[in-house]
Amino acid sequence: MERLKKASEHISNGEYDKANTLLEDIISSKPTLTTKLMALVMLINITRLNGDYNKLSDLYSKLGEYVPSYNIFFKSGEANLLAGRYQTAQKMYEKSYSLAKKNEDRINSLVYISISYLLTDDFEKAAEYYHKAKDVDKKHTKQMFSKIINNIVSKNENIPKNHKEQISKLLAKLK
Repeated sequence: MERLKKASEHISNGEYDKANTLLEDIISSKPTLTTKLMALVMLINITRLNGDYNKLSDLYSKLGEYVPSYNIFFKSGEANLLAGRYQTAQKMYEKSYSLAKKNEDRINSLVYISISYLLTDDFEKAAEYYHKAKDVDKKHTKQMFSKIINNIVSKNENIPKNHKEQISKLLAKLK
């Protein structure tokens, strides 16, 4: 616990590299489960701040091994999506869907599965999952899908311009 406190101090002082190194050392030193989970969560928070989505997705996967939950798998899906790992994102969103207890969470998972298929040019699968989400809640699915896809497309520099145009055309058809 003393080393977790030291890592927390590093974070408070803006010394993220020192905190990162210490937390990785804690995780690899076979700590108690509680210490390992606390270190993973702290490391996830630092990694999110740094924007390293590849590492973030790996950390969420590790956390999901110990605490399988809707939120963890959904966050792992987001990290994978932002890292351009679309097929892995699909799997994480499918796991989050299987653990979702509320309709809102089911819709979120289905919409993001649809978007991940959209980003891999599988428009049929994208439409299939979009319609599954609409079957749960028509009104909110349309709004959510448009908002999310516009946000992803506008912020993701890795998506080619012609691909963005295809996505826009598909969005118009789905509405």
